[in-house]
Amino acid sequence: RYWSVTGVQDVCSSDLMRAVLAEVDARPGDLQGDVIKTPAGWRATLWPFDSREQAQLVNAFMVARGLKTRAVNF
Repeated sequence: RYWSVTGVQDVCSSDLMRAVLAEVDARPGDLQGDVIKTPAGWRATLWPFDSREQAQLVNAFMVARGLKTRAVNF
């Protein structure tokens, strides 16, 4: 069972999320991220986190920067 951090963003926030994803992509490891257009807005997701604690830590980082995200399991 894995965890992700995800949220629907407006266009301005999606640019910030893309910047965060670019930073994640620059780091070695298995963490992946994507921003896709949905009918509800831009859906940004980072995955996989091995634990709820890891996902919540990254979620707190995103929320502190004004992004509306949450940690979910899948």
